[in-house]
Amino acid sequence: MRLTRWSSAGKSPTGRRVSWIAALAAAAALGLPGPGGAAAAERAQVAVLFCFGNITMNVNSGPGGVTGNGNLTCDEPSGSRHTATIRISGSVGGGSGMVTETFTTDTITYSDGRVSTLDVGRQLEKLSGGTSGNAQGTGSGRVDSGQYAGAGENEQGSGTFRIGINGTTYTFGDFSLSLSQ
Repeated sequence: MRLTRWSSAGKSPTGRRVSWIAALAAAAALGLPGPGGAAAAERAQVAVLFCFGNITMNVNSGPGGVTGNGNLTCDEPSGSRHTATIRISGSVGGGSGMVTETFTTDTITYSDGRVSTLDVGRQLEKLSGGTSGNAQGTGSGRVDSGQYAGAGENEQGSGTFRIGINGTTYTFGDFSLSLSQ
């Protein structure tokens, strides 16, 4: 059974976390393989980590490429919770109009010393014209090494953008990512 997070519109990080944990608990308690029966269960991906927090990304199509960092709180299905930092480094891959595509290598360092290295493709979208305004982002990738190696990654964020002399800064105060295997 693939567990995905429902819409987060209007929910606090705590509300999203409770929804995610409740979904995991319900699936485990019921022991249901989900739609498609046993075949679906065999190819299902199980969530192994859910993180939420904030990130800031600086995007420059010239020198410097894409850099960023953020602070996360990560929950495991076991109920363990860790704080973590994320560092982002990569390049602009294209896009058009108000959408920018980036390809980055992200390093998540958990408070207990574990590390995950991910390759992530993102689409960052400005929701209005001008030099600043609202923005949203989505991304997906894979954990290449470290903790949760081989897991798939999906993420989303919402916040603001600001265009400056050295490129565009995206600040996502409502950011979440999940890893599944």
